[in-house]
Amino acid sequence: MAGELQRISWLEAEADRAAAEQAEMADRAPEMEWRTDLRWPNGRIGAGWEGLAPGWGAERPEPPGVSNLLAARRLRLRVLCPEAFPTVPPDIFPLDPDVPIGRRTLQQWHVNGDGSVCLMQAAEDWQPENSAA
Repeated sequence: MAGELQRISWLEAEADRAAAEQAEMADRAPEMEWRTDLRWPNGRIGAGWEGLAPGWGAERPEPPGVSNLLAARRLRLRVLCPEAFPTVPPDIFPLDPDVPIGRRTLQQWHVNGDGSVCLMQAAEDWQPENSAA
């Protein structure tokens, strides 16, 4: 149909933002690898990162004992950016350890039914200027 707009990825539409996101993640979580062939649980393919989460990624001081816990095992994540990113937050999936299906959607675990981690109490807690890192 004439005049119909061709679909483009957020990576093309927001190329500068995509480059900034990749640079910030490389700085804050160097063991996360940028990939464009990652899958959501429903099979959809997208772009994001996969790898080991940083030991302590928060801006506030690390609580005592955290480094001792992390010495034994680190969290392996997949961070996927939906096509509406950065208007909507990235989806974050723990890969190892995996959250058993019976624990998903239990409020105390903060895991969504698809296995992604619930990071915010309300949708408005995410702002488009926030970084996936």
